[in-house]
Amino acid sequence: MRCAPAFIVLALVAVGCGSKHDEVVRIRALDFGGSQWSAPPTAMTRVVGGTVSERAALRRVLRRLGQTRIRSVRLEPNSGPVTLHVDAGPALRGQWEASLLANLYAAEADRLALRTVDSVATKGGTWSPGTVGGARISSAAVRQAVAAGAGQVVELRDQAGAVALTLRTQHPAVFLKRHGHAVVGALRPKSSFDLTSVYVAVEDGAGAIVYAWGWLPSQGMLWTRPDLDACGPITHSMPVRARVLPCQARA
Repeated sequence: MRCAPAFIVLALVAVGCGSKHDEVVRIRALDFGGSQWSAPPTAMTRVVGGTVSERAALRRVLRRLGQTRIRSVRLEPNSGPVTLHVDAGPALRGQWEASLLANLYAAEADRLALRTVDSVATKGGTWSPGTVGGARISSAAVRQAVAAGAGQVVELRDQAGAVALTLRTQHPAVFLKRHGHAVVGALRPKSSFDLTSVYVAVEDGAGAIVYAWGWLPSQGMLWTRPDLDACGPITHSMPVRARVLPCQARA
């Protein structure tokens, strides 16, 4: 994919249209520049460190995820609680997959009575793994929401119960302004008790990612091209005196 100019938001994100059911999650800082969008899926993932049982469990989780941007996973130290060091590249998709992997492996380690996962470390920072979430969605509803805006579904894939959606549109600003909330609606939790793990990328007509977000239980991340921030369905707080470019698409 071509690289698009990078603009990372560090704030709180609210999904939806401002209703009382909006979900609020915290975004991690992912400030790596436009190169994040040039990373393709990796052909293989290297797993090192830990015990034989831990490495085997981790490889099973990776197989469940399928094709990812995760290049390597290192388990440290050799005794006591584990830190997962994950190299998933700088792309937001890779950071979302790293978080998803950590959540899934932490649950698997607990089930198998392996060492507790204390933290996960990537280029995006260090944090504690969270609850495992999936995505109980209607693929027909997602495709209908995308098609309503003359968009094209490039990818709609299950990743160990989570969902990754990539869509393409010739007019990103118009699509996000007029149809972005419908896409969110098709993907959002069906109830407040649903634990959702979803990644969404919006490509322009040339295949460059221009807007992307990821959800995980109690966690979220967002990347947007500056001129599309005001057009998108994901709202967020901004630093003091930050200037947001107006959306060029009419409502």
